[in-house]
Amino acid sequence: MKTRRVIAYIIVSAITVATSAIVMASQLVLTCPQSTLQTPLPKKKTTVLVYMAGDNGLNEVVEYNIREMLAAGSSDEVNLLVHLHTKFPGHEKISKRLHLHNDALFECGTTAAMDSGDLSTLYIACEWALNQFPAEHFILVLWGSAAGPHSAQEGEAPMRSTCYDSSTGSYLSDGDLREGLRTVCANCRNGTNIDIVAFDSCLQSGVEIAYAIRPHADIMVATQAVAARNGYNYTQWLQTLYRNPSDMRGVATGMVEAYEEKYKETGEEYALSAIDLTNFMTAVMGLHELSSALTSSLRNDSNGVLRTAVRSCATAEACPILVNCALGEWIGDIDAIQFCRNLRHALAQLYEEHPELPQIPAAMPRLAKRALRSTIIACVASPQHANTNGLSIYVPTKRINSTYPQMLWAQRAGWLPFLQELVKKN
Repeated sequence: MKTRRVIAYIIVSAITVATSAIVMASQLVLTCPQSTLQTPLPKKKTTVLVYMAGDNGLNEVVEYNIREMLAAGSSDEVNLLVHLHTKFPGHEKISKRLHLHNDALFECGTTAAMDSGDLSTLYIACEWALNQFPAEHFILVLWGSAAGPHSAQEGEAPMRSTCYDSSTGSYLSDGDLREGLRTVCANCRNGTNIDIVAFDSCLQSGVEIAYAIRPHADIMVATQAVAARNGYNYTQWLQTLYRNPSDMRGVATGMVEAYEEKYKETGEEYALSAIDLTNFMTAVMGLHELSSALTSSLRNDSNGVLRTAVRSCATAEACPILVNCALGEWIGDIDAIQFCRNLRHALAQLYEEHPELPQIPAAMPRLAKRALRSTIIACVASPQHANTNGLSIYVPTKRINSTYPQMLWAQRAGWLPFLQELVKKN
């Protein structure tokens, strides 16, 4: 499986600050005892695998989150595993397979340092978890640095990349995720989808990622924004899982609610949503029909009035949700539901002022909005993200990120031709 490298990668860190006490706690991982359990274990209700890509400046928070997991207690019906890749200060890079069992942390064998941004590493981790700790349900948490779209002229980050590894410069793209999950489901799940794929990282709750993983996952949990400083509330959402290890929709909702509980009194910005991917193709079809109609109309927009109206629906003022935390500038990644709502009102006003224009049916943005909203299981956000509805989509108004055409959504869903027409000069 091919490993790609980022030449000039702007990391959007999922976690930006940690206390000195957390830094000092690295001995928990470095000195944990070897597991004496004989695997494979008997089949349980649920296996949770946290694929922890921590070789990227996030090592300070690795053990903070592991301690949260330990604080949740344990359940006889749940396997809790961590496939860790990190580099603590003063130490070489390490990879460890960890089993959290009976309120303690154990290492499962010895593992050579691996590349968290290599698709083969993700597959090996899932294969280990599913073959040695079999269960009816499987929850995969992808933990680490990720990137969303941005408008830097040089060194553009790969769109929606995740699990960045600073030692190798590698990352997992949307295409990697689809292929990796497909292989895991085919070889380790007898063709059954992964129940929940959760991203404890920045900017992953977009239509593009949902589209990529939809064939092989039932629920996605992710944030549209920059992830909160210390990641998920592992203690609380794992306790929700332990109470009912078969209710995957309830667990996804518990992840979202626990996230808000962790940050709502801190003043920190946050947003998290759970998306029903089993219902996602209705939204895909609605957006495809809308983008096709917009593309056709924009090609005949000789005076530029339609282009101006559509662009007005995707500005920072119209959809004030995301800015690039590294560059401090508008990045074109906006709330998809808000965009459809804006578009419906803008088109109505435009056609009232210019009745001679060929009209896009008013039902199109409304139906796309309804289809998107029907996929939202749960969504929370801080006051700073008041217009967050659960899913973002890329709608730049000036130029298209050079890596965006490589995304599956851009290639297959008809969104790229719309963007290409939208960014043309009037």
